[in-house]
Amino acid sequence: MAEVTVSINSRMFQVACANGEEAQVLRLAEDLSARVSDVRREGSKASDSHMLVLVGLTLCSELRDLQRDIDAVKDDINKAETSREALSQRLSQMEESIASAITDIAVQLEASQLGAATTPSEKS
Repeated sequence: MAEVTVSINSRMFQVACANGEEAQVLRLAEDLSARVSDVRREGSKASDSHMLVLVGLTLCSELRDLQRDIDAVKDDINKAETSREALSQRLSQMEESIASAITDIAVQLEASQLGAATTPSEKS
């Protein structure tokens, strides 16, 4: 287990993390500290703990919005998959219809060629 010292709102905190995760924890702490600074710049005179609650609520709101976006994308993917399946079935039906039409045309051509070949001999 590793330990990292992070700075949030100019205050130092010791944070334990998994080995190899130190850089990620430092980046997250920088993001959190920047968000606290943004709230401070907006004129809030709240205490540190209140400030962290405000930032936490903001993060939760963003997370909820992102989850809604993910759910919407999943719905779009499901709809696209359903449409793709329907189009695939329709394409198969069209291919079968075209193949059947080509077979019918070939039979008709063959019959007309046979008919044309027998017609002159019938005239004799």
